[in-house]
Amino acid sequence: MAEAADVIDLTLDDSSDEEEQPVVHGNLNDVPRAHLLAAIDTVPESRLRQIIKKLVDEEPAFERALLDELVTVKKRTHEAMSRWGICDNCEEEFDVSELHYEDECTYHTGDLEVDVDQFADHDERCHGPMDTEENRRSFPQGFYWNCCEGQGADHPGCEVGQHVPRTPETKRRRI
Repeated sequence: MAEAADVIDLTLDDSSDEEEQPVVHGNLNDVPRAHLLAAIDTVPESRLRQIIKKLVDEEPAFERALLDELVTVKKRTHEAMSRWGICDNCEEEFDVSELHYEDECTYHTGDLEVDVDQFADHDERCHGPMDTEENRRSFPQGFYWNCCEGQGADHPGCEVGQHVPRTPETKRRRI
């Protein structure tokens, strides 16, 4: 007669002090909406784009909602286009389907240059170059706009006009 084999219990004890492991795909019905919103805020943009494209392929209602939010149609040509654009002048996001005003955009036509007087004891051989993104952020008073002599990257624009959508052909201005 064959002997009975010992049974080994391989189930995990729920009362253990080990850290809880993330659930890959589980019952998410009880997860608060705040967790979803936090996940949206922290997911890498490329992953979010993949997820959105997948949902567009799988869910007609999602596709319709995104069309309403992201696409508009030109009145004269009836050509579909992206609803949201980045202004080539001020670098702000704007709704291209909205009515535009002559004073909605303020910007500089020139370039931000180093004010060498503000970096009097700066030696580029030991401190590195003066004109860096970090210096522009940390020492805005050390830079001026050559179009209006306005000081700092945060100086209000010297020109006023309408937003101009950036196109793939438009080169982004260096601020």
